[in-house]
Amino acid sequence: MRQFLPGLVGGLFAGAIVWIAQNMGATFLVAAILAAIGGFLGTVAGQKLQL
Repeated sequence: MRQFLPGLVGGLFAGAIVWIAQNMGATFLVAAILAAIGGFLGTVAGQKLQL
């Protein structure tokens, strides 16, 4: 399970960021950029939790 933690946290964080952005009326391009940023930050956080 530990090896899946970074991907799981990254996916959940990216999904939450996109959901919030779409509820605020963001365009598709903005949502896509935020998904990439959220996935990166969430994966980094997941790797920190894995240690």
